[in-house]
Parts: sequence; structure tokens; C-alpha cells
Amino acid sequence: MKQLLLISFISLGLISAANGEERVNLTCDAYASISLDNNEVTSIYGTEGITIFPESKKYSFKGNSGTYIEDGNIIMWAIGLGENMIDKYYFDKVSGELTDMFEVMLDGKFKAVSVFKSKCKKTEALF
Repeated sequence: MKQLLLISFISLGLISAANGEERVNLTCDAYASISLDNNEVTSIYGTEGITIFPESKKYSFKGNSGTYIEDGNIIMWAIGLGENMIDKYYFDKVSGELTDMFEVMLDGKFKAVSVFKSKCKKTEALF
């Protein structure tokens, strides 16, 4: 009987640990678009939500999810937008700045053509 209880508690603990990872919810407000061809800056507006799972290094953003790479205060991930386009995201955990580098394939290499900037803040789930 003691062994059955012990096995039950261990199983419950493993299940709780797997589902109990802390998540960080962010709300990001876009404020600038920069064309790299002419360095023209345009004010933009819009809000996006990001969920970060720090222990497993996963993200959820714009209906996509995956693993991110961490380098100091910066976390990075990329989302393919088709065969010849990609969005590369850089989030600064200290400043809350999100940078989206939009790149297209030119001469066999990806080249950044525009940058979108957002300011993010941590939010709490309602329930």
C-alpha cells in the first residue's frame, strides 16, 4: 500500500511539473517601421501578445510557437513567411524592446529590408 501511495505521489509530481512551467505574458505596442533602403521611419500602431516559457525556452507569437535562442539579455527566434521571406525577432529582456527584422532572399542570401519596433510590457493573465 505504501508503495502504491509513493508511486501515485511521484506520478502526480511529474505531471504537475510538466504542466506547471511558469509563463511570461507580454503585450507589445508597435511604434516604428524603418525602411532600410532609405532609412525612412514611419510611426505605426498595433498590439501583439507574446508568451515566453523561460524554462523550456519556448515562445508563442502570432499563432506560431517554437524554441528561441538566448544570448545575454536577448532572446531570438525566426518565423518563415514563405520560400523567400523571413521575420527574425529579437527581444531585449531588460528594456522590453522587440525588434522584427523582415528579410527577403536576394542573390541567394537573406537581406533585411525593413525593421519594425515595439515596446513590450509584462502582463498578468486574467484567470
